Amino acid sequence: MTQQSKLASVSTYFIELLKQYKKTQQATNAYRIVEIKEKSNGSCELVIQIIGKNVTFKSKPEKIAADDNMLENFSRQDVRTITYFATQEIKKTKYKILIHEFCSAFNKMIFFTQKT
Repeated sequence: MTQQSKLASVSTYFIELLKQYKKTQQATNAYRIVEIKEKSNGSCELVIQIIGKNVTFKSKPEKIAADDNMLENFSRQDVRTITYFATQEIKKTKYKILIHEFCSAFNKMIFFTQKT
């Protein structure tokens, strides 16, 4: 075997190895976060791309975090981002205190609230 044919076979081997590596990477990570859109009401929406295709769709982070099968198809960094935004929605206040005053008849504090 000549030196040139040895180099050609080694380069062919590495090219095939890289192709297989790319396939396994795409198999493990099927989705990626392309954009994070924040709405005027404070909630956010994620724009997700299917890796290897020019297809995107929108979804709420809470919905993705609740679906284990879908969450497995994201990279670790994307899972961290999804989890962060999903928990931000949970931590938001649901009610706002409008008035609080003491009621002597009941000997208790009374609160008037409004759903935000």
